[in-house]
Amino acid sequence: MNIDNPQLDEPLESISSGELSPGEMLSQERTRQGVSISTVAEALKITESYIKALDQNDFDHLPEPAFIRGYLRNYARSIGLKPEEVVACFDRYIGENGAEAPYLKAGSDQPIKSRSHFSPAGFGLTLAAAVFVGGLTYFGWNVYRSDSVPVVAEVPVQVVPDESAISQSPIAVETLGQDFIPAPELDEMEELAGGDSEPLESPEGEFVADPELIDPPVPSTVSSATTEEVVVEPKAIEAEPQLEKPVQNALQDGEVQLAIRFSEDCWIEVRDAKGGVMVSDLKRAGTQLDLNVLAPVKIRLGNAPGVSEMTFDGVPVEISSGKRVASLLLESAKQG
Repeated sequence: MNIDNPQLDEPLESISSGELSPGEMLSQERTRQGVSISTVAEALKITESYIKALDQNDFDHLPEPAFIRGYLRNYARSIGLKPEEVVACFDRYIGENGAEAPYLKAGSDQPIKSRSHFSPAGFGLTLAAAVFVGGLTYFGWNVYRSDSVPVVAEVPVQVVPDESAISQSPIAVETLGQDFIPAPELDEMEELAGGDSEPLESPEGEFVADPELIDPPVPSTVSSATTEEVVVEPKAIEAEPQLEKPVQNALQDGEVQLAIRFSEDCWIEVRDAKGGVMVSDLKRAGTQLDLNVLAPVKIRLGNAPGVSEMTFDGVPVEISSGKRVASLLLESAKQG
C-alpha cells in the first residue's frame, strides 16, 4: 500500500489549529513521564523505529491503518492516555471516519520501506533453489550408500578364518583338561619345607623314577610318572618290613637313636631337647632318616601316612592313621 502524508507539507483542514496530532499527544506525554523510546518498544513488542514513526506522524513507513490503530491504542494505554481519544485523533488526522479513508487513496508510487523485502519472484526463486539443493543432497546420499554396500559385505569374508580358529581352540583346551592331573600334595609339602629336597634313593628291589630323566613341560608325562610311583611303591613296602641297620656314629651321653622309614613323600621337622632344628626337609618315598638326638624329641610330619615305620631308642613308635599332619613328643625310657 502506498501512503503519501500531506501533513508533512501542511496540516489537514479536518484538524483544528489548536488540536494536537496523535504523534504529538503520545510523544509529549511520554517525554513528560520520562519514558524512553526503547522502554515503550519493549513493552509493545515492536521496534523502536515504529515508535519513532508514531511520534513523528510518519505513517507512510507503517503497515495498514488497522495495525496503526492497534499500535496507537497500546502506546496510549502504556503511558496512561485514553486509547479512544488517540485513535479518534488519528482518524481525523488522516481524514477517515472508519468506513472510508480518502487520505489513504491519495498517495504516491513510493513503496513502504517497512514492508517485507521479498517479492513473489524472489520467493519463487528461493523455493526452487531450496528444492534443487534438497534433491541434489538426496541423490548424492543414495549414490554414497550404494557405493558403500560392497565394502560392508566384504567384512564377514575376512572374519571367517578367525572364527574357524576360535572354534578349534575349545577342543585343545578340553584335551589339555582331560590329560592333565595335578599333584597338589607334592606341591603343598614342598612349600612347607621351604628348601631344596633331597634326591631319591634307590634301595634294592625298588624302582624310583629319576626326576632329571622326566620331561616336565608335557602334562601327560608328569601324570604317567606319578601313576607309576603310586603303583610300584606299595610293593616295595611289602618287600621290606623291617628297617635297615645303617652304620651310625657312636652315641654321646644322653643321645638316643631315631630311625624313620618313608613310603611316601613327607615333610618332616625334628627338634632335640635343646630346641635346635636337627632336620627340616621334604623326604622322598623310599628314603630313610637316621639321627642321634638328645631326648626328648619333637617331631612334626606333613604327611603322617607316608611314614611306614619309626623307631626311637630301639622301640617302635605307632602313629595315628587318622591324621595327615601329626606332632609327636618322644621321650627316652631312661628319662622316664
